[in-house]
Amino acid sequence: ALFGRDGILEPSLLGAAPRRRLDYDEAHSALQILVQDYIYKCAFENGKDLEEVHGQWYKLLFSGSNEWDMGVMTLAQHYGIPTHGLDVTTSLEVAVWFATHRFQIDAEGYGTYKKMDIHEWSSNPESWPVIYLVLPVTNSLKPSILKTEELEKFGFAAIRPLKQYAKFFMGAHGIHKNRLAEALACIVRLCPDALETNLGYKELFPPAEDDHAYKFMLNIKNKYKDGPLGKYFGEIVEYKYD
Repeated sequence: ALFGRDGILEPSLLGAAPRRRLDYDEAHSALQILVQDYIYKCAFENGKDLEEVHGQWYKLLFSGSNEWDMGVMTLAQHYGIPTHGLDVTTSLEVAVWFATHRFQIDAEGYGTYKKMDIHEWSSNPESWPVIYLVLPVTNSLKPSILKTEELEKFGFAAIRPLKQYAKFFMGAHGIHKNRLAEALACIVRLCPDALETNLGYKELFPPAEDDHAYKFMLNIKNKYKDGPLGKYFGEIVEYKYD
């Protein structure tokens, strides 16, 4: 238990992989190879020195902070693959948007988000959506908040996490899978009114033609969703745009 006593209700902030009893390590090595291959292919097509690109990758691979390892895992998490971490955002507006929109899959298998109408809110306040405010202040938690910049030096820019002001929290693995709860500072429960943001669905989830990282991930899904790693790569959502 997080608080060391059985009588305390512990908030559950588990990542997708432990919630579904999946071991992301099964897919991580394969994804690293696919990302590396894509980086080299793009470098070749753009006339870059492959030896120089390989040297940059090698330096990233053996950096003391595991930049390559974490960069690939961060990419996976932000585009829907269940990993050892969770998505967090530094934007309150983004958090409100996600709290007040429902994710759904249509009959054709495309993902969409729909804003909750007032009549859809439960009459029970305990069922109203919440926003978790986290403040990782300890030395063990601060390094667990990661950005997506590690792969940008190769031209592999992920646009979706930038639009969502997203970060990656590494802490849904090992003995303590509920590690983010240690950083929980406050829980805000939203009441049923016309909560509005200035954000749009397409803005937060840019289509593949505007986000090459998303295009790459969709290609992975289409190639491997029916194979042994389909339970991971098949989770990448193809979104529908009107």
